[in-house]
Amino acid sequence: MMRLLKYDWKRNSNVILGLMAVLLITQILIMSVGSMNDWEWGLMLILSMLVYGAVSAILMVIVCRTFDQNIKLYNRRLLAVRTIWTIVSSLIQAWISTLVILILVILHLWIFWRMLEIRPVLDLTKITVSDYILSAFVSIWQYTFIMLIIFFSITAARVIRKQWGLWFGILIFFFILYVIQWVEHKVLAVADYKWVGATFSLRIEEGGSAAPFNQEALSVPVGPIIFEVLLAGVLIYVMVKLIDRKVEV
Repeated sequence: MMRLLKYDWKRNSNVILGLMAVLLITQILIMSVGSMNDWEWGLMLILSMLVYGAVSAILMVIVCRTFDQNIKLYNRRLLAVRTIWTIVSSLIQAWISTLVILILVILHLWIFWRMLEIRPVLDLTKITVSDYILSAFVSIWQYTFIMLIIFFSITAARVIRKQWGLWFGILIFFFILYVIQWVEHKVLAVADYKWVGATFSLRIEEGGSAAPFNQEALSVPVGPIIFEVLLAGVLIYVMVKLIDRKVEV
């Protein structure tokens, strides 16, 4: 699997490094222009988060494009590795990309608050260690699960040898999401498709004004998580079979 990651990094490194350079330059420009023109801190924060969102979307596209190329390129499929590692390798790339963006966002917010002397007031009285662990687990799992659905849709699209294969993949993606929501809501009785409950509140103060922000913690029903884990196993199994036997090279 390390060979796969190294191969993919060499292929995408120039694009990713260039994207990171553009991200850094854009954020510096936003902070510099905003400070010189006395922009509201809220406006600069929104613009910065929009840039991070755009970069995250581009990185997601790079990961999906890499996965698509890996399952169809003949020379890549000649590598002496099991097909499942192709899926795992792409998942790890997605995790790394998201982790890098999260670290940059957290670092940027810290610098932002220090430079503009904004005081974040965070009430952590209701948060326990289990809340942190559960929140991290749910976030990682939901992200991994949605990426597996995207990879499955790409694989399904590659099975179709006609031009409408792309539309078939998009249809499969939304169909799976609909089925998941229907089962969890109707069969497993998960209200409003949410796994959340109240935990802490955040208030950001600047001068005499305060902006409240309420965050919710996650509580996971056993039924839906078991259902999604089983479904993820089925998706991986079908993907391996399709890539080995059906995907057109």
